[in-house]
Amino acid sequence: MSRQDKVVYLLAFLIVGILISDYLQVSLIIAAVLLAVSLLLLIIFINKKGLVWLISLFVFFSLGLYLTSYQINDLKSSQLYKLANKKAFVAVKGYVCSKITSSSFGNTFTVKTSRINYLGKDYPNSELILVSSKSSPVYGQSVLLEGRVLVIEGKAKSYYYRQKVQAKITPSRLTYLFSSKLKIIGKIRQNIKRHILVNKDAPRALMLGALTGDISAISDTDKDNLRSAGLAHMWSVSGLHVGVIVLGLLFILRFLKSSPRLQIILVALSLLFYSALSGFAPPVLRSSVMAIMLLLAWINGRKKNILTALAASMFILLIYDPFMLFSLSFILSCLAIFFLIYLSPIIFDLLKDLPSKLKNALSVSLAAQIGVAPLIGLCFGQLSLSAVVVNILAVPALGPLMFFTVFSPTIGRVFALYILKIAYVFANFSFSWVYFPTVPIWLVVLYYPAIIFVFKYFKQREITFRFNRVLIIVLVFVCTVSFWSLGQAKPAGLKVTFINVGQGDSILIQNQGYNSLIDGGADRSQVKDYLLHRGIKTLDLVVLTHGDHDHIGGLLATVDSIRVKLLVCNSFPSDSSEQLSLMRLVKHKSIKKKIVNKGDLIKLGQARFYILSPTCTNLAQTENNHSVVIKLTYGQARFLFTGDIDSGFEQELLPKADLSCDVLKVAHHGSGLGTSKNFLQEARPKLAVISVGHNEYGHPNRSLLSRIKGIGSKIYRTDKDGTIVFTSNGRIISSN
Repeated sequence: MSRQDKVVYLLAFLIVGILISDYLQVSLIIAAVLLAVSLLLLIIFINKKGLVWLISLFVFFSLGLYLTSYQINDLKSSQLYKLANKKAFVAVKGYVCSKITSSSFGNTFTVKTSRINYLGKDYPNSELILVSSKSSPVYGQSVLLEGRVLVIEGKAKSYYYRQKVQAKITPSRLTYLFSSKLKIIGKIRQNIKRHILVNKDAPRALMLGALTGDISAISDTDKDNLRSAGLAHMWSVSGLHVGVIVLGLLFILRFLKSSPRLQIILVALSLLFYSALSGFAPPVLRSSVMAIMLLLAWINGRKKNILTALAASMFILLIYDPFMLFSLSFILSCLAIFFLIYLSPIIFDLLKDLPSKLKNALSVSLAAQIGVAPLIGLCFGQLSLSAVVVNILAVPALGPLMFFTVFSPTIGRVFALYILKIAYVFANFSFSWVYFPTVPIWLVVLYYPAIIFVFKYFKQREITFRFNRVLIIVLVFVCTVSFWSLGQAKPAGLKVTFINVGQGDSILIQNQGYNSLIDGGADRSQVKDYLLHRGIKTLDLVVLTHGDHDHIGGLLATVDSIRVKLLVCNSFPSDSSEQLSLMRLVKHKSIKKKIVNKGDLIKLGQARFYILSPTCTNLAQTENNHSVVIKLTYGQARFLFTGDIDSGFEQELLPKADLSCDVLKVAHHGSGLGTSKNFLQEARPKLAVISVGHNEYGHPNRSLLSRIKGIGSKIYRTDKDGTIVFTSNGRIISSN
């Protein structure tokens, strides 16, 4: 067995140990004992070569168990985690150690703590806490946070847990402090931002994103175009940017005839500075370690050992932080590098009839896309069919863009504009991207050994390019049809999905091939992406209950991207820009629009949508009380969707409508002003759903939760349970 094969096997056993420890939550004591026993066996049988190899595999497996168990134990015993379980009110000092993520509800960022004050006592502390605030500090800014620290709940918990973020806080008070260990980097980032955004426009926004990872200035339209064209990596600092920096520096240093040692030192220092500039973004740190390891192998003349260097860099990263294994960007980086190293030479040899420069460009782009495409399709449900061509055209411009952004923004703007134009052109070709329905992960896992086997076959058999081309086209066609067919099964009965859109509403209703959507949440693209990921390209019915941002925000992109047969809304006069834009879009696309009132009925198959409100008597009510209220029946199954109505208007509904239901969508995200005791006694739901996310309004209200529990209803919350799915055959309702 070659050294390269041995390294790969050891890495595989380390990974298996990490996965098992994370899944089974292996005790730290058990993991430590297994590691100690395996090391002892290794020492005892050190002279027996065959046995030593088997024991070495067990050592690395045990190491994976131990490192992961240690991390889990460390997180659970952290001071912040314990305080969060008490919902303690604390004062926290620290500095901002992540980029600022902005949304319509405020800003989110991570703070590295230095001290915590609890019950008048001051404790030293070095942990991570997630902060949600209207304030927008710069990276490296020292802050004092005062507020109640809470446990992160719901599906986001596992993500932040693996980022070593122990708790969250929405501070009642946030104070900027004077000094910070990383203040200088924050100042540099701010100066760069001011330097680039002298004239704020789309190209300069991309320049800032490409250099620092700050995408706050990039418009949603440009993000969508870049994403659809397969160029999202242009504005998300990652391994591509690290590669551009490394190649650019090596070109200059070799032109100056620098020694290999000096090249390594200067590249390493440059990557360290770029990591700091990007806010120590994990993808940049990981890619920097990989780049240095691969560069060492290359400079030392060990081209055949580059795969070993890749495995070694993965070893270093996983031993430092086993949770990196669960990072999508880490997996994509490893896959892209592996397939570039392994497949690009094979593809180059297969493209015999093409010019050398074109073969180089095609082989590199194809190899990378073949490596990452299935995983991107699985996670995002969207693949760019033009990505190979687009990357050949656009990626060469990234290096000059980054260089001139620093030294001559005016010239850098030309390259940014070029990339945006390419993205715009290809994103607007209907055939340039495809949306995949949800596919089983086992199919993606099987893809990788299958593709390696196919290309090994190509390499070993001297097949003509023409035959290769035909075979590749056939393979792509078969794979595409297979993936597409997986999403074509229609729900046998009724399926009601409360999409987790944070602080907002969006409900997908499917029955007998019909698709209906009630509201679209606040985020521009989330619902659209959710639907397309599940192969939904037509909506028979879209209901806008009312014009609040957290209900209409996602409908514009949804209606623009997905065929809609009928839009239903109320007659409440609104001058909001979002509602006016939506109505213009509906008119432009010739979508049928219906203004509904109490007594209207919409039939889709066996589903019946009974409109309970608005009525002609509530025209003077607030916009919330003008919400479209719907009772959905499917056989004996009954769902009640209440928009954002309050208890005052509920009293008007009580004598006029049959409110009895099995599942209640609790009004206004669990506000204490709605869902009164009388209303609940009339509706008598067995199940109650609260669509809620991070907010500053105290939703869901504690008294409301008590009222719902008081009638014996089971409560589901999207902030804790994530997306909630109910299915029914017309008699029995089941939940996910």
